[in-house]
Amino acid sequence: MDARIAGIAGTLSWGRLRKVVEKEILAADPPKATDDADRAAAQAGVFVTPEAVHGFQEMMINAAAGDVQALNKALDQISRAMKTLGDTRPAQQRRAAAAGIIANPHTALDLLDQAEAVRKAQRDTAAARRAGDLDLAEQIAATLPDGVQADGRCGNQRPFAFKTAVLYYHLSREAVDKILAGEPFAGAAVGRVEDLGPLILDQIKAWLQHANVILKPVIDLADIAPVDHYETPDRISEAIGLIRSPDSWVHATSTSPHQDNEHTQPYLPMNRGGPPGQTNPLKMTKMTRPHHRLKTHGGWTVQQLRPGAWLYRSPHRYHFLGDQHGTTALGRR
Repeated sequence: MDARIAGIAGTLSWGRLRKVVEKEILAADPPKATDDADRAAAQAGVFVTPEAVHGFQEMMINAAAGDVQALNKALDQISRAMKTLGDTRPAQQRRAAAAGIIANPHTALDLLDQAEAVRKAQRDTAAARRAGDLDLAEQIAATLPDGVQADGRCGNQRPFAFKTAVLYYHLSREAVDKILAGEPFAGAAVGRVEDLGPLILDQIKAWLQHANVILKPVIDLADIAPVDHYETPDRISEAIGLIRSPDSWVHATSTSPHQDNEHTQPYLPMNRGGPPGQTNPLKMTKMTRPHHRLKTHGGWTVQQLRPGAWLYRSPHRYHFLGDQHGTTALGRR
């Protein structure tokens, strides 16, 4: 295990290196990994403080990570909807109030429907104003609830809805072969769950033992047709994240799927002589918004050496190599 980690210890951030170490620990002792997972499941529960303090109580939830993530996203959706409908409290206060709303599913769904209606009305109002039809803009604005502004930014946001969670579980072919062969502790095969880190197969199987599961086919990354415009459709954005999910910036730490899609070579519009296939998943990468802006406006240059490997040059001529292993400083040239 030490030999496998030593080669990358100096190239990854601590957050990403920690996940690699956790994976190797799980893989080193499958029986212990299974026992640890069973003990963690036995400790699951919801714990509430016995008394309220000034009318407030605390709740601690220890549950399967997939369920916690789903609940967290649902609270975020309700919090966003409350803001759109005029709630001016800070986000965490709205999330706390959302806990009571989500306890009544019909109320939660009605709230999201109202917020979605406002989002569409604000979007249509803005479109009418851009088209110069002020009468239509006023008619649409008149349908908004009291206290909701027609010129809010909600119209540009993603729709309000409880979405189906998509779980990406990366499992090696070796682990699959052990499972199919029925080898002992095959259920302790280690994989990676995006946003959550390394886990064993038995835990994933337990998460999926309910009715709300949609199985998606494996995406053939070699068969993704590029598009000849700057924006990336959802299918290409998903493929880019599957090729390389971490932020590809120098010494970056984020592995979130909610990042910008970045062209590794400057995009040239087709009407100005740009070559076809520029928005190809193999020619693109993921970056967080601050890093994307720093690259675009901060004097950095990026050269793609091969799919999954980039050469960065800072404004002060320092060079860095970024690939699946992390970042390596190459010095100044």
